[in-house]
Amino acid sequence: GIVGCKLIYPNGRIQHVFTQILVKPYRFFLLHYLHGKYMPQLPCFIKSENKLPSGACALVKSSLLNKAKGFDENFSPYWLEDIDLFLRIVKMGHLSLIITNVSIIHKEGASFKKINLKITEDDFIFFVQRKNMFYFLLKHYGWVSIVLQFWLIFFDSIFSISYLKPRRRFLKKMFLVLEGLKEAN
Repeated sequence: GIVGCKLIYPNGRIQHVFTQILVKPYRFFLLHYLHGKYMPQLPCFIKSENKLPSGACALVKSSLLNKAKGFDENFSPYWLEDIDLFLRIVKMGHLSLIITNVSIIHKEGASFKKINLKITEDDFIFFVQRKNMFYFLLKHYGWVSIVLQFWLIFFDSIFSISYLKPRRRFLKKMFLVLEGLKEAN
């Protein structure tokens, strides 16, 4: 299956342990990360079919990657492409193993800094995250999940403290995303 570990910030705070995927389509967005200030008590191994590691540091056999047909380029340039791939692998009958007593320092956003994008200020990044959320929901859960989660994603987009600058233009782009997703199906 998939083997992953815990991601931490340079100051030791946990950045990411797993993304939990639930069967109910309206619950995905609510349980995206397990994170916290410092190391909570976690079992050394989390073996699961609904807890998936981050693609920032994960091991998967190349034969399994080929069988799953690799990353879906519709998620380009980033965000949820790893969870999509890992979910497809799990749906093929494999499990995920997260080794929580192994951690790596992950400098979140370092790739974007190289091309001079600020994660919390750039319209493009804000738009890509919402587009990919809708695409992920449509791909794995169908239109019902988008209808059920539309207002949650909309509320987050309007009132998100992290994205003060780009959220104003989000409404216009939201309708473009929905049109694109409708045409893709």
